[in-house]
Amino acid sequence: MTALLIAATTVAAQGAGPQNLHLAFDGQCTGVDVEEVRRIAGIELRARLAQAEPGSPRSYVAVDCRGDEATVRLDPVPGRAPRARPVALAGTAANARARLLALAVAELVTAPELPPDPPAAPPPPQPARTAALATVAAAAPPPASTGVRVLGVGCGRIWPAGWTSLGAGVAASGWVARHALVRADALYEHGTAQVVQGTAVVDSVSAGVAALLAVRPAGWQLGAGLGARLGGTRLGGRPDESTLARGKAFLAASGGPMGVLLVAPPPLGRLTFELSFEWGRVTMPVDGRAGDVHSFAVEGSWLGATFGAGVGL
Repeated sequence: MTALLIAATTVAAQGAGPQNLHLAFDGQCTGVDVEEVRRIAGIELRARLAQAEPGSPRSYVAVDCRGDEATVRLDPVPGRAPRARPVALAGTAANARARLLALAVAELVTAPELPPDPPAAPPPPQPARTAALATVAAAAPPPASTGVRVLGVGCGRIWPAGWTSLGAGVAASGWVARHALVRADALYEHGTAQVVQGTAVVDSVSAGVAALLAVRPAGWQLGAGLGARLGGTRLGGRPDESTLARGKAFLAASGGPMGVLLVAPPPLGRLTFELSFEWGRVTMPVDGRAGDVHSFAVEGSWLGATFGAGVGL
């Protein structure tokens, strides 16, 4: 450490008693002549200096240097709080840096003392019952959402042969990681299609599950992923009255892989909504025949959508 002393006393602007002033440098300021800082600081403070008195308290001004950054610090003396002021040297020419630091020292020493903040008023006393209730309320925060939703949904699917199926069911989804969402549903659907000798009637119960990559911008939930839908289909025939054929029905497994898109707006308290779209392809078709002739089949690709409302857990 390089220490410089100004052997004089300052008289504070607010009328405090004289103080011996010591100026110390710690570290190295780039491009700063320490002796020049001492000389200019003495000139700036000379009009405010008085002869030192024996036994007067000492005030220390320290300059902490770190390259192009410096901090001027006035250590406390009785009746005066500590002060500090940063000084940026990076934008100052090398031949002006000593004067900049000296002026900062002079301003810090002669700045008027600010009155201390008044002490905060103590809070009013509370009855024991009120305090106990407040403690219990603070210790029991409201339950946080788990990110799980359970919804009732309406659904529909469009098939390539030009027929549609409509239905309803339940769905649930939950976050398993920061950007990973799992969704599952169970649906019942009913649809009809016109065939050559009457009407094909399709009733199906299926379960779908998908893993989605999802994000949550501004409370919305947006996701896309892959999954599968599997279930059982009852396919029956309802012949026209003009024919002599009899209608029959049978059960068969059906389903296939699918892609899923999910959109959920921000919840309203616990109330939550969801819209999802799916595109899939049947890998286990259900084929209906009239005698030995192919009549109708649940096959090919489907495009489906569900809309639901429910609660977040």
